Amino acid sequence: MWPERAHRRLALAAVLVAIWAAAPAAAAPSLKARIQKRYDALNAAARKKDLKGLLAFYTPDYRATDTRGRTTSLATLRKQVAQMLGSTESLSGATRVLRVQAAGGGAVVVADGLSRIVYRDPKSGRKTVLVARTTDRDTWVRVRGTWRIRATRSLKLRLTRDGKPVALP
Repeated sequence: MWPERAHRRLALAAVLVAIWAAAPAAAAPSLKARIQKRYDALNAAARKKDLKGLLAFYTPDYRATDTRGRTTSLATLRKQVAQMLGSTESLSGATRVLRVQAAGGGAVVVADGLSRIVYRDPKSGRKTVLVARTTDRDTWVRVRGTWRIRATRSLKLRLTRDGKPVALP
């Protein structure tokens, strides 16, 4: 028969092994948390007006599809964002992941976004505030170990300019 002390040591060792085995799983953030962190970093790059940093979140074959089914390539997006950043005084945004579904090594994400852009109207020269509220379905893929967006489908878009609704083109 083992002495009482040996039983306690064995029980303690078993508990420590169980904790050690469970720790990596508990410490690993969920897919939703990892994707949320990427959106947070994307929004931080936007606040800094860092075009190169922003574009690093997208794959070279990225495609955006608006609410009317029109598509935009990464090259077109690059031009549009560069132009917008050039006239922007301030930019802020937040994205909240609503749902994530793992799909073939990637993820399909539905997220709400809120962006606020302050710029000088080129015609009048006065300060203008544009606010966009969006719901998008993004397809994320891992590229050399980094999560990037391959496609965006806009599900909902509401724009206001100086607090007044803007009709979409």
